[in-house]
Amino acid sequence: MDQALRTPQVHVAWPGLLVAALPFADFAQAGYTAFAANSIMGGLAASPEEFSSVTVVYAVVAICAIALQRAAVERFGTRRVLWAASLLWLAGAAACATSGSLAQFAAGRMAMAAGSAPGLTAARVLVLELFAPRQRFVAIRFLASGVAWGVAAGPLLGGWASNVGDWRTGFAVLPIAPLAIALLAERAVPAAKAIQRSFGARDALSLALLALGSGALLWGLLQAGFDFFDHPHWLLAATGLALLPLAAFTLLQTDTGQAPLLRLRVLVHPRIAGGLGIFGVAYLVLGASNLMLPLLLQRVLLVPQETAGLWLGIGSLAGVAAWIALARLLPRRPAPLPYYLAGLLALLGSACWLASLAESSPPAAMLPALALYGACIIILLSVTAMRSFQPVADDAAALAHANQAKNMLGQFGLAAGATGATLLLQQRSTLHFTRLAEALQSRNGAWDTALAAMRTTLGNDVPAQVMAAQVGQWVAHEALFMGSLDCFRLLAALAATAIVVVSTCAAMARWRGREPPGTRVG
Repeated sequence: MDQALRTPQVHVAWPGLLVAALPFADFAQAGYTAFAANSIMGGLAASPEEFSSVTVVYAVVAICAIALQRAAVERFGTRRVLWAASLLWLAGAAACATSGSLAQFAAGRMAMAAGSAPGLTAARVLVLELFAPRQRFVAIRFLASGVAWGVAAGPLLGGWASNVGDWRTGFAVLPIAPLAIALLAERAVPAAKAIQRSFGARDALSLALLALGSGALLWGLLQAGFDFFDHPHWLLAATGLALLPLAAFTLLQTDTGQAPLLRLRVLVHPRIAGGLGIFGVAYLVLGASNLMLPLLLQRVLLVPQETAGLWLGIGSLAGVAAWIALARLLPRRPAPLPYYLAGLLALLGSACWLASLAESSPPAAMLPALALYGACIIILLSVTAMRSFQPVADDAAALAHANQAKNMLGQFGLAAGATGATLLLQQRSTLHFTRLAEALQSRNGAWDTALAAMRTTLGNDVPAQVMAAQVGQWVAHEALFMGSLDCFRLLAALAATAIVVVSTCAAMARWRGREPPGTRVG
């Protein structure tokens, strides 16, 4: 394929744009759906529990599609796989844009998952297959740019859609991305080679075990956000049982008797395993922030949805700026430690900034924190992707399998991050609500002052029921605000711990003389 790239018919820009469009499409649609979740629930009259079931189904289909990605490419060829994925993407977006029921929306999200989720894996392998060695860092720049712009595009599209229409407007616009992917695939990807792989009973069993285990685990994680404090032991037991089919899937994939869907043995390399750990942390943070940041803007600071999308999108553009800086620095200074520390320091600064907000803070006060967060995510994801998979950088199949495992882990990380943030927010908000209610019963001076101000605003003849309702709303809002700050304080503590761990590991590696020398990027 390198030779095909160098022929006059194929220009570097076409495969580069394809490599950028694949992750852009996936991150943009995921970010948009997360941002518009409340509007979607309201438009479909769905409860949070019902909407979470759609999230579980989406993630299960995404995980299975990612697992099948390499086998499908070997069977049908990259171009046909990308065409099929684009058609599924388009059909799913159309179903979501016209949905009048939760069932139709769920079907649309399943089709979108099957079409978009394998895109990041496909893009990384295309870097190897479509670009000559000397051009691969240029290809990596396209890929990381697609990630950075996709992260920013989700909330920006959400804000725009709420301003000109409703949540369906965003799904009507999203199909532009798969259309572009189909056209670029036709222009940039060579025709399929001969059939190399068949899909047998062993693969079907592996896929069934993966779907069963991942579905049960993801359901348990997301359901914990609603019922954990009422039924903690039952949910923990159900989640533990979900690990059994996943363990059986792992055994099937490590058996050397037949070509597996996933070559999990490539993950035992220390650098790849360490990279997967960093990816897991990054996706945990991403899942928690996808929940907490819109909530802080819209429900705590009472920012309109269109304005919240604008601020989140502008903050995410710092990730684009961070990648521009990285693209210049990495070829000259490939050692990853400074970049890891920079990303974690950005996360620490963002969390500390958000934890210090006041209720009267204007939305613009969040912009530096949002910018630091956007830079953190892009730095950690891009540097880890380039650094961790270097041991298999020249083996297309091994690289695909390693990236498939990483992207499947990402689906679990997003769910676990959202669940963890939900549980912490519930626990801390409930605690603060109880303490505020106790303070009100004691009739302290602060309460007397607040009551006098409320009577001045509403009038002395306001019925007691109205006054009580106003007090209840104020207490609930204050408790939610204080609980949100606690969540960001915990995130700051985790970032500080990660900085200590990374610094200690690097110091120990230098002391033992095991630090690997700087290697090429990409």
